[in-house]
Amino acid sequence: MAYLKPAVLLLMLCVNTIQGFWDLSILKNTYIVDITEKAEGEVVSFECPVAEKTKVYWLLKGYKRPGRILKTHVMENEDAGNFTCHHLNGELVDYKTVLLKHWNRKHLPEEQPIYCEAKNYSGHFKCFWSRERDEAQYIFEAHRGNHIISCEKPIKNNSKYEVNCHDNEFCQYGEENDNITIHLHVFVGKQYENHSLSFMLRYITKPDPPAELSKSGDSLKWKYPKTWCSEHSFFPLIFNLNITKQNESPRHYTDIDITEKNLKPPLPFKGKFIFCVQARDMFHNSAWSDWSCSK
Repeated sequence: MAYLKPAVLLLMLCVNTIQGFWDLSILKNTYIVDITEKAEGEVVSFECPVAEKTKVYWLLKGYKRPGRILKTHVMENEDAGNFTCHHLNGELVDYKTVLLKHWNRKHLPEEQPIYCEAKNYSGHFKCFWSRERDEAQYIFEAHRGNHIISCEKPIKNNSKYEVNCHDNEFCQYGEENDNITIHLHVFVGKQYENHSLSFMLRYITKPDPPAELSKSGDSLKWKYPKTWCSEHSFFPLIFNLNITKQNESPRHYTDIDITEKNLKPPLPFKGKFIFCVQARDMFHNSAWSDWSCSK
């Protein structure tokens, strides 16, 4: 998509909506036409930035339109794209890009296609969405109030895209009062769509699985994941435990509240068995980690 050259990934979402035609401010000279259920489109108007009596022309759909002011009806794919203003010698003066946003057409089909996770309270988090179209391009941005959060460029990872972000003003020991808001802008050819999501880190936290599982005498042992917050007394975890042995019904223990110095629940079985542990933040009803199992 040659006409899209997003040089800046992190700008606050700000659009000036006039009926169904608005400025997509994250990309220079880019405008969106909303195609509603009635599919009427919009008449768009652009003015070439030259003196009033300067002779110029607009080029669109391969045809020249003389004059500084361009008015054209945009309703279908063939109506959108690049509109360029030129001096009579062909020199480029200005350009505008017009994209379509359909009310009922989505390239990311789910109602909420984005989900985000944080391994701890360091301010780092990661967001994901399904990889539906290889030709799609994405711009991802995040902010908390007026503070812009730093995010890397989205990358492909198997069947998904992912992006890493870091809120460098977040204090893990302070109270989290304001939501993080993310915006995903999707570009496919001359089509545009956007998706938004708001959350607090405490509600998207998902620890890594517990580490160093072992059996010692009549006890089981494990440790907090290395990526979890170092102050375990300030950020305690609770655990679920499954113990399975061949030809025996599995034993389940939920919401185990024990300090790291005493991760030793009693053994229900003798002999050879497998046990698995998962962890979650004790104070918030966020996600459980994946299971970690003994060998």
